[in-house]
Amino acid sequence: MAKIGAQCGSCAILPSDHPIGVLAGNALKISVDNNKCRTAYLDLLLKYYYDTGKINLIKTETAQPAISLKSLKAMLIPVPSTLEEQDNIVSVMSSLENQINTEERYLGKLIKLKSGLMHDLLTGKVRVPLDEEGE
Repeated sequence: MAKIGAQCGSCAILPSDHPIGVLAGNALKISVDNNKCRTAYLDLLLKYYYDTGKINLIKTETAQPAISLKSLKAMLIPVPSTLEEQDNIVSVMSSLENQINTEERYLGKLIKLKSGLMHDLLTGKVRVPLDEEGE
């Protein structure tokens, strides 16, 4: 999680096969007990808090916004009691996110198509037939 700067509060999952390295000073590493909480569930929840502005409640506003590990640990995070329920939540949200991405790509294609059609109509490349009254 980014802990300092404009992107303060944004987070991502570091792949388990990522090479060992040094974590930058402006980042936090959050580890979870996989017997109690799924990493994907926590990632989903933290991204929701970031997108809705709830993460702003624990930010300190100085020259640069920042989140301390202490304030993050004090934040109450709802965790379903079973891993199965967490997996179900992640699965449903992932499915919805995929559907949204598909719809956004389709919308992009429609916008390009509209732009191309408007260009063809306005340049006279495609003529619009007029009815008998309009001629």
